[in-house]
Amino acid sequence: MEKTAKKSITVSFMAENAFYLEGLKKIVSSIENFEVLSGTQNLEEFLRSLKEAEVPDICLLNINIHRQKSRQLIESLKKEYPLMKILILSNQDHPYSIVKSFHCGAHGHLSKNTSRANLHRALLTVYFTGIYYNKSLLNEEMVSKDEDQLIITEMELEVLRCFCSELSYNEIADLLGLNLETIKAYKEVLFQKLHVESRESMVVLAFRIGLIQPSDLKPEPKTKKLTYKEKTDF
Repeated sequence: MEKTAKKSITVSFMAENAFYLEGLKKIVSSIENFEVLSGTQNLEEFLRSLKEAEVPDICLLNINIHRQKSRQLIESLKKEYPLMKILILSNQDHPYSIVKSFHCGAHGHLSKNTSRANLHRALLTVYFTGIYYNKSLLNEEMVSKDEDQLIITEMELEVLRCFCSELSYNEIADLLGLNLETIKAYKEVLFQKLHVESRESMVVLAFRIGLIQPSDLKPEPKTKKLTYKEKTDF
């Protein structure tokens, strides 16, 4: 995928820690063909920089993706700046946090303690492909081998959409009118077809190859608040 040639890929940051923020600026500024537009420590300054200056190609947000305000921020940014890629910087590396970033509409999730080389790779990947994920979640060799021949039935796709939401297995069964054992059987079938071994890997892959779009996700039930165990029981 190619974009119109331009002098540099522009990046803006928001991070509360001043020392970490300055480090990010120096690292990205030192990478060829990248330009830092702004770096701020609070939300108000960050939003002001977007309105008063050039909108960056990529923004890196050091936020807690599990907070409602963080999710609302991403939704607002995507609505107002649809071409800007959003990359989450987080010290929460549990796979659930990564999947949560995709649920909220971010284009990628990156460890706050990542290396310079991996940051460079993430920036390039999210800019040119629109999505960045931890490749260790997927068996890339198996995916690329069978991706063009992948056949998913209509019902499997419906179950996959539910798996890509935050619903527990019991809630998926209730929603689709199936028993729990049937849902688990669908899970095993999808694992085999997609060559993955975990629900979080399945979610990332579904986004990666275009099986699932953010608009396809099933919302979590409004009548029940999911427990931590249900959220992490992947």
